[in-house]
Amino acid sequence: MKSIQEENTEYDKFVIGLAHKVQEIQQDFNKLSDENSIRKTVQALQRRGFSYSDIKKALEVNEYVSITIKQK
Repeated sequence: MKSIQEENTEYDKFVIGLAHKVQEIQQDFNKLSDENSIRKTVQALQRRGFSYSDIKKALEVNEYVSITIKQK
């Protein structure tokens, strides 16, 4: 049986992978406004079977990474 820490680590890896998928999909919608791009990205991921809560977490991770890169 997995410990809670192992499960959290696996979930974190899943969210990071999903954040990378978000970046890939957003590149397809680059010409749209940010709001439309995000909406289209969420819809595309939901069609692929991801839950909204997981997508939202991935978007937050993706936004944090973008902000961190811009600050450097």
